Amino acid sequence: MKISVVVAVYNSEQYLPECIDSIIRQTYQDLEIILVDDGSTDKSSDICDHYEKIDKRIRVIHQMNQGVSAARNCGLDLATGDLISFVDSDDTLDEDMYELLVDLIEKYHADIAHCGYKHIVGDEIRLVHDTKEVVVQEQDEALKCLVGGHLFVGSLWNKIYKKELIGDLKFRLDLKINEDILYNFELFRKADMSVFADYAKYNYIAHVNSSACFITPSEKKMQDSCEVNRHIYQELSDTPLRKI
Repeated sequence: MKISVVVAVYNSEQYLPECIDSIIRQTYQDLEIILVDDGSTDKSSDICDHYEKIDKRIRVIHQMNQGVSAARNCGLDLATGDLISFVDSDDTLDEDMYELLVDLIEKYHADIAHCGYKHIVGDEIRLVHDTKEVVVQEQDEALKCLVGGHLFVGSLWNKIYKKELIGDLKFRLDLKINEDILYNFELFRKADMSVFADYAKYNYIAHVNSSACFITPSEKKMQDSCEVNRHIYQELSDTPLRKI
């Protein structure tokens, strides 16, 4: 099964080479790597073009700055893989992350497979949580964890999804934060089976003042958080999950 790896790129020249290197060095090699340059004003565009020349699996798209959700939607439109993954352009993957996740998809016939991660701040590396536990979940069980904030996080970057599960689902362009939680909510709500392996294979590298959480005005962050919570509550209001 081929994985389409979608990387939204914006002004990440300092971290981008290490990110791309960690993807192309995966032990699982059947990859399509889509780098969507979202109007970068630094050297990120040149870095993307360089990697496209040295690895035939890489495809680069340059577009005017429209935001991370528009960049991811662009990547989804171009993806031809059986599986979809999203990677942040300032993070890295352990070399066997995709091998682990594809094995889980195949073994458990899951629609979604995901893993733990490392939270890295400077020289400090914190495992979250790396218990080595594997948890297979049906739809309601996974939704309880996602909405309740238990067991795993609602981020995109440590997960792979069957493309047929995603279908034509796109990211909402009006949301600047928590768009990943809403997107995962919609996907886990469609998934019959998902599997979580608590091995810390994704490297989430915290860069102060560089993420949407830092650069989005406080009022907008509050509005988006409320909108996502309102939408999820409304969708669950007539189900047994409403009390989560």
